[in-house]
Amino acid sequence: MNVDELLRLYSQGQREFSRLSLSASEIIQVNLTQIELNHSDLSWSNLSSTDLSGGNLSHADLVNARIISSRFIGANLQHTDFSYSDLSWSNFNSANLSYGDLSYANLSNTFLSNANLTGANLTGANLTGATLTGVNLTGANLSEADLSGLNLMEADFTRADLSESNLTGANLSEANFSRADLRKANLSNCILEGLFLHQANLSKANLRGANFAGAVLHGLGGKRFTLSPLRKKTGGKGQIMFVHAIL
Repeated sequence: MNVDELLRLYSQGQREFSRLSLSASEIIQVNLTQIELNHSDLSWSNLSSTDLSGGNLSHADLVNARIISSRFIGANLQHTDFSYSDLSWSNFNSANLSYGDLSYANLSNTFLSNANLTGANLTGANLTGATLTGVNLTGANLSEADLSGLNLMEADFTRADLSESNLTGANLSEANFSRADLRKANLSNCILEGLFLHQANLSKANLRGANFAGAVLHGLGGKRFTLSPLRKKTGGKGQIMFVHAIL
């Protein structure tokens, strides 16, 4: 099946197109909401400005795809391979990207609010300018990822690997880093108010200029990380708890 036939059948009401081979296809500025493309090969394709909201692309191959300013709102993208793809300015709000491969993908300025990225591979991904409020990154691999300057309020990084990641200037208020790996991570000038770091590993992390007001660091096991100058607010939520911390 080629792209023209797919679009013709879609316009007639068909939504099931699983296991297609459409590598290097051009599907631009098309409405394909609710489409079923699971297990399909779309590697090296151009899907820019296409609306795939509510669709099912689980287990699809989108390696090296060009997917700029597209919409995947509420889409099922479990185990989908987006590695090395350009996903900039696309909308993944409330999408299920669990266990997907987004390694070295360009996710700059993407919208990922309330998205499920549990167990996803984001090694080396570029997330500058992305919106990740309320995102679930439990068990995700974010090693060497660029998260600098992002708003990550209330994000869940439980058991996530953030080793050597760049979080410079990020807003991590109320985020959960329980059992997260933050070795050699750059957290300088971050807002860490109300942050939860239960049993997190901050070995050799850089926390210069970080604001820890109200943070909970129970059982912290980090060693040899920078805390100077550490700012502490007083009153209200300004209590810092270093219970059983190794500093």
